[in-house]
Amino acid sequence: MNNKKKIFFVLALITLILAMSTLSATDDNTTVTSTPTQEADTIATHVADTTSSNVVTKTEKKQIKTDDETPETTGQTREVSVNNYDELVDAINNASNDTSISECTINLNEGTYTFKDLYAISPEGTLNENVTITINGNGQSIINNGYYYFQFKNKCNMIFNDMTLQTSIQSTNGTNFTFNNVTVNMIQMNTGNVTLNVNNSTVSQSIQYQGDTNISIVNSTVKSYVSGNKANNNINIVDSTLTSSMSCYGTNNNITIENSTVNDYLSFKANTSINLINSTIKNYISTDANFNLIEINSTINGYTSFGANTNITINNSRAGSIRSNGGYLSIDISNSTITDYISTGANSNITVDNSTLKGSSVFSLGNGCNINISNNSTLQGSMSVYSNLNNMNITINDTVISTSSSMQFNGNTLLGSGVAFVSYCLIDNYGNLTITKDVDFSRASSVSLTNSGNLTLEDELILPNNTRLINRGELIINNSNVLYPFTSEYNGTNSLVNITIDKEIKNNGELTLTNVTIDNTIINVGKLVISDDTIFTENCVIKNRGEIEINDSERIAPYLVTYPNPNVKTFEIDNYDGLISTINTAVNDFDVSGENDSYIINIKEEAEEISSTTASTLSSGKYKPKIIINANGKTISNTKTVTYSNNCTNTINQATIDHILFLGNSRGTQLANITLNEVTTNYEIRVYKNSYLTLNNSTINGKIDNRGTLIISDDTVFTSTASLANSGTILTNNTNLVYPFKNTFDNGKLENMTIDKDITIDGNFTLNNVTIDKTITNNGRIVLGENVTFTESGQIIGMGEVVTDNIEEIVRYIQTIWGNYTITGKVLDRQHYFNGNVTLDNCNITSTDNINFGILNINNGNIIVDDESTWIANYGLLIIDDNTNLTGNITNTRELYIGNLPEDYAYDTTYHVVNNYTAPLYFDANNGNVLTDLVNEGDTFDFQGTISGLSRITSLVIDKPVNIITSTGDGRIEDFSSITYSNGASGSNVTGLYTYNTQFYVKNAHNMVFDNISNVVNSKAVGWGVGQTSIRENSTNITVKNSYFYTKDNG
Repeated sequence: MNNKKKIFFVLALITLILAMSTLSATDDNTTVTSTPTQEADTIATHVADTTSSNVVTKTEKKQIKTDDETPETTGQTREVSVNNYDELVDAINNASNDTSISECTINLNEGTYTFKDLYAISPEGTLNENVTITINGNGQSIINNGYYYFQFKNKCNMIFNDMTLQTSIQSTNGTNFTFNNVTVNMIQMNTGNVTLNVNNSTVSQSIQYQGDTNISIVNSTVKSYVSGNKANNNINIVDSTLTSSMSCYGTNNNITIENSTVNDYLSFKANTSINLINSTIKNYISTDANFNLIEINSTINGYTSFGANTNITINNSRAGSIRSNGGYLSIDISNSTITDYISTGANSNITVDNSTLKGSSVFSLGNGCNINISNNSTLQGSMSVYSNLNNMNITINDTVISTSSSMQFNGNTLLGSGVAFVSYCLIDNYGNLTITKDVDFSRASSVSLTNSGNLTLEDELILPNNTRLINRGELIINNSNVLYPFTSEYNGTNSLVNITIDKEIKNNGELTLTNVTIDNTIINVGKLVISDDTIFTENCVIKNRGEIEINDSERIAPYLVTYPNPNVKTFEIDNYDGLISTINTAVNDFDVSGENDSYIINIKEEAEEISSTTASTLSSGKYKPKIIINANGKTISNTKTVTYSNNCTNTINQATIDHILFLGNSRGTQLANITLNEVTTNYEIRVYKNSYLTLNNSTINGKIDNRGTLIISDDTVFTSTASLANSGTILTNNTNLVYPFKNTFDNGKLENMTIDKDITIDGNFTLNNVTIDKTITNNGRIVLGENVTFTESGQIIGMGEVVTDNIEEIVRYIQTIWGNYTITGKVLDRQHYFNGNVTLDNCNITSTDNINFGILNINNGNIIVDDESTWIANYGLLIIDDNTNLTGNITNTRELYIGNLPEDYAYDTTYHVVNNYTAPLYFDANNGNVLTDLVNEGDTFDFQGTISGLSRITSLVIDKPVNIITSTGDGRIEDFSSITYSNGASGSNVTGLYTYNTQFYVKNAHNMVFDNISNVVNSKAVGWGVGQTSIRENSTNITVKNSYFYTKDNG
């Protein structure tokens, strides 16, 4: 018994000791987790009490608890040492879930840190999202062993120090990264609202980020690109190198690059700010609208491209071209060099201060821009200074201009104090140019001034002897004598006083001669005023096609050459070179400078060959005489192309043209008008834009490529080898001639034939004695004359008007019944559009989806469709008598009466429903999409539903005063190039209309009210440079109220 008591006492004592030992160990352990109890390797744990500076160190087995109790203390720090990959992952996971600590330091001992899994994943269900985990690498390497990512989902702050990460590292759940003295393969920040710091480190591949990311790269190298996908990022790069590019596809970014190099481009979306300080961008910068760039002591080797509403400051820097199609820009360049051109959109301001501009072109600008170049600046290299529009302001002071090409000015330009040309001066003025007396031309190797606008020269201006002045516009100077050595042509109002005219001059304006000796030729096509003290020498010749004012007309008579009206010169030639040289002489011969003057060129009958193997171009000159070539049946041949671009009326009679013939040029700036009378053509004739070719009694064996206007007589023949291409205008009384070559016709007539292919009619067209065997799409007006028949394959579809005296016989072949017609006893078994005033008596309607736009009466009829089907949509007035049997549905019942109309009823013809069906009725696709004759002043337009995708109507023009409403509340204009309220729309009221991705113009209109409208642009290039909503061209008293405007990504 005593032994039993002793044994029991010993067992109780052991149990008590064990319990106390367990309690003590539990009290000292700060790791709390919800995972099952397990044992782990023994590690050294340092637990620091946040209220004491004393540190207790002990060695123990990790005890992982299963309950969810909250520790009594928080904000502690932990330091852990690990020896391998598994311990590292466990230490990170434990720290991520221990809410009692705020910081954990993990030291990598020398060991093996090689991935065993595809991802090293920290748990997503992290309890402690605010913990900072620092991994001191101590020179160790983490190797991916063929796997891919070191992935973090713990939403913690991860700091990596002094290690090599031979892997890519990902933040996939909001983890923040800091790298100090680290080499890492790739960094991916796969969620937003995170921070990335890279210090004294190397990223062997790329850095990728999402939106709302803060990135700091200091004293580091990124060997591939830095790229983001979403908006709202802040990036700071200092003392670093980016071997490749940096970009972001999201908006609203702030970028600072200081003492750094980017070896490729920067590319960002709208609302981005970039600060470059002591840095180099070795390629271009590209952004969208609302861009801010500050460049200080930096270099951009490529271009800078951006959208509207941008501010650029360049100071003590170097940059390539600066270009934008957007407007409202502010560009400030000081103490810098721009190596290529500057190009902007409208309403931009550019200041150049103590800087050098080089390149192929200095300025190319839009409407309403201001340029100021001053303070010891230099324009250098091959360049032009020009704009596209006249309302420009260019001021140049204290600038050295060293150019090897022309300077082209539009707008208002001032060359003022301190401007010096030091090599070559070639100025083309198309606007208002003022050159002050302080401009220095003395060092220019040559000076050429060509004025096609208004040129003002101060009297004291000194022009060098080698100056060449060509005046085609208005030249303003008090003393015209100053210009005499430099010009031979006078426009505007000028006076020559007390000089000798010893060279040929031409007067196009009003020139007054006072006390002048005339010792050469004066060509006068303007007004010439000659004083009594003028002296005429024996060399004096006055060629007059204008007005001469002189007191004593007998004095001038011996020297005066006058010309008959018309004046005709005739030439005989017998070879090709003579033909070409005579035509080229005609355009510069003053003798035939009159409106009705002619050059007649006769090819001699004995001429054997008029041919060449050299391409010929007949260019424009000073005058535009009529040129008539009488070939007398000869063949004019050339193995190359002959181009007429002389802006003259040319006629070729009785010839065979054996060469390719071009009329005008592709831009439509050089023109030709050629008439071929009794001519055979064997090769291609190409008629460019704005040029004309007329064929009279001619034979066409080759191709005609018509991009201008082709006029064809009834007796012209197209042989089987002929062809006709392109979409220019064709005018002929005999459309049958061109029918084989065209599928779309404007105005014309087809007779005595079968329409055996599908065609489209866009204008006014007549058919006589025609069999219709295919489909005609009618967008205009077709008059069916005598003997027009349809085969079973023939039909006329579309919403155009068909005019016929035999409606009942053709009703089954036409889609639109437009006009005042009564149809009796017919079966309408196809879809019809009714427009006008149509009556159906004793008819059966078996078709569905008919539409009524006008007045439709149905008497004693039968509607035979399924009960679920819609047999008609009514946008007009539909009257159905009591004797008509109805089935199916009627939709869009604007006005519907079953039975008799009320005696006092009056149909409102001033109200129009506009939707995708009806819009072609009200907007004239053949006349610039203005309102048709169906719309009168004061009518009401009720827009219903979305109007979009009309094949022939790409814009809408309101040119009459109307009231626009949307009774259904969903009227929407979508994806048109524009809707324009022109001057004719003055007095209109527009309420509730929604305009989407469509330019909105009010042009020279007055007294209009827009109420509760919405103008929206989203991700489409609408309104670049002018804005989506543009009220312009002197519009007045335009009221916009209760409305909504929104534009996004329209660059």
